[in-house]
Amino acid sequence: MRAEVEILPELARVDIRSCLNRIRTVTERIVFNYINNNNIDCRGKTLDTAIRALKDHSSFSNRMIGYLHTIRVIGNLGSHATDDPLTDVDVRILSYALASVVEEFMEQNALSGLT
Repeated sequence: MRAEVEILPELARVDIRSCLNRIRTVTERIVFNYINNNNIDCRGKTLDTAIRALKDHSSFSNRMIGYLHTIRVIGNLGSHATDDPLTDVDVRILSYALASVVEEFMEQNALSGLT
């Protein structure tokens, strides 16, 4: 996972949409890793259902849940054809959101088993 994160600055310069998608993908791996390691019931295999399961069955802050949804929604714009313009500002927003998510996971010692 470290290599996926380290490539983000260069990817942002080359392809904003791919960078946003990568941030979403990294986030998805973190969330599903936690859900699987903690046997949290997740009714679907989408990031949306996983975030909702985290909210219902964990002690993460509402702020972090909001950051996760922001990453999900904006990351989806990077993944699918859209007329919405995406810029380096979007990359900075998602980068901050991802950093905040990782920080809270680290504070709760919740990143075990992540590769």
